[in-house]
Amino acid sequence: MKGRTMCSFKVLSFKPRFPSLSPTCRRVSRGSCAVPNSSKYDKQSGLPPRCLSVWKYAVVKRNSWTPIPVPSRAWPAAIPLSFESVQSAPAVVGFAAVGLVVIAAFLLYLRRKYISELKEPALDDKGDIDTSRTPEKAVLIFGSTGKLGRAVVETCLANGLDVVAAGRRDEKHILARFSEKLSDQDSQNTGRLFPAPAVDVARPETLSGALFRGVEKIIIATGPRLLETSSGQPRFAEGSSPEEVDAKGTANVVAAAERYLPRQQRKVELVAGMRSPEEAQAWKPLDDVIMGGRSSSALAAPGPDGAAAWRGRLVVEGGGFCGLRTDAAEYGLGAYDGVCLRVKAAGQRFKLNLKTSEQVDAPESTYQASFDTAEDGRWTTVLLPWHAFRCVKRAKFDPSGPPLDPSSVRQLGLVYSRFEFNGLPNRFYSPGEFELLIDGGIFGYRDPRPQIVQVSSAGVERNARVAGDDEARSKEIPIVRLNPGGILDYKYEGELAVRASSLTYTIVRPTGLEQSDESKGATRPCRPLEACQGDAISGKISREEVARVVCASLFTPFSVGKTFEVRCSEAADCQDKAMTDKDMLRLFLNLHTDWDRGMFALEPFPQPAEIVKVVPATSNQHSEGARETPPRHT
Repeated sequence: MKGRTMCSFKVLSFKPRFPSLSPTCRRVSRGSCAVPNSSKYDKQSGLPPRCLSVWKYAVVKRNSWTPIPVPSRAWPAAIPLSFESVQSAPAVVGFAAVGLVVIAAFLLYLRRKYISELKEPALDDKGDIDTSRTPEKAVLIFGSTGKLGRAVVETCLANGLDVVAAGRRDEKHILARFSEKLSDQDSQNTGRLFPAPAVDVARPETLSGALFRGVEKIIIATGPRLLETSSGQPRFAEGSSPEEVDAKGTANVVAAAERYLPRQQRKVELVAGMRSPEEAQAWKPLDDVIMGGRSSSALAAPGPDGAAAWRGRLVVEGGGFCGLRTDAAEYGLGAYDGVCLRVKAAGQRFKLNLKTSEQVDAPESTYQASFDTAEDGRWTTVLLPWHAFRCVKRAKFDPSGPPLDPSSVRQLGLVYSRFEFNGLPNRFYSPGEFELLIDGGIFGYRDPRPQIVQVSSAGVERNARVAGDDEARSKEIPIVRLNPGGILDYKYEGELAVRASSLTYTIVRPTGLEQSDESKGATRPCRPLEACQGDAISGKISREEVARVVCASLFTPFSVGKTFEVRCSEAADCQDKAMTDKDMLRLFLNLHTDWDRGMFALEPFPQPAEIVKVVPATSNQHSEGARETPPRHT
């Protein structure tokens, strides 16, 4: 370089022996330093006199790699540094590594903070409810601020469910609708309420993934909103017609639910194995020899087809039963809906015994359920839900016994007897040799619950059946004759969207809804209810009673895939009674799934009607809202 002298040196750390160096000195690594060719600089080193001693010290300590300050006046326009020298310096590499670790930690912090913000509900903390956490296993309720929707929200909260209350209005309005419920929420064992404002089922863009965060089930309790006009004739509010809410809105909700809710299927897990000789030895014989009989049996594994084989000889004289039982153990059956087993025999009826922790030391007491095998000797899968087990004491039904608590089961057993319950004969037994094959052992199973519960209306099915037949319509109940705004047609379209979805569902069709002053609100116990299918009943029911049916359907697998009408019983002997949990279970058990209607003499669902809209000619009439005629089939 012309007019300059180049020097290369290794830089050392600043030492206290050089206090005269300028505080503005910079730190460099190994590199080349260019200085003007002047007498002010040392010819050998190219450094000014103030740095000469430093340079000499560097010559002595060539192998040291700690940095040294350089005076700013000795730093020309640019001092090129060698990348290889910087890369090979241990101190520089160490500082770079520390820097990278700090940057990575900072990025990880930002990521966690971002994810936590995504999980937080986009709601301000009002002090009345817990909005600081995400809903867990919540139910999302559409139409939550309507009369029926409010009753559904309060019933779900009372049953310990987290509720995401969706509404068109702002959060303040949604909270105001439940102010009384929120005032005593902290003192009761209730669920948490999470308002979800600005949700319009007619606008799919408001049904985002954030709305479904933490949600496992949804309830559709929407309905059109009526407004009074200057002429006194009611009309539907803008954006709240039956077509927009009950038909298109329900279809939008179903489409969003299919995107964000996972599919459900039956869960089956082994709870007591019978696959190996060691597992078979855990099942001890318990035959009638304990009471002087002569029957005998034993379990062997593996047997034919790799299954366990329970073989024995049933002798009627002296007792007439054979049995097996396990030792006391924890089975953890509380997470299941029942037990199942795959069996093969010759058409006999057997029993499965379950003993709770209270019954282990009481040999005469147990819970018992019967199951049958196929006469042709093929394999049969047997499902035994918990309600199938009856408390039995000395082979007789004990009506005072509580319902089975599966979480307290400590012992399993099998019985083959010539008796049914209460000493009645077992019609499906034969004395002598018998063999029962059990594939794998005893399993626990859990069936899906409904993911969508829609509140529709009685009359929608019969309205579709009489479409195009004015004479048949004139003989129907008032709501079918009138069908204001085609509301029954649009609700039926919403039902079809729910039934066509890939999610599990329940559709509740209440009959005529009583006013709040008639039903006396939630202070009145749920009266005995009646359910029917095929849209053949009419009657009255309160909104609070509809809400209890809707909420109860969320907790049982026996409501899945069923469409039914419900009303209060008008029988004289039901007027002073209340609906119990057992009655509610029976209500669902007596219903049939929609895909099995033909097996129980129910007609197929009718074809939806084509809706013809008649728009009034004058602008005056148009201001009152367009009238929709009852549908007609082409």
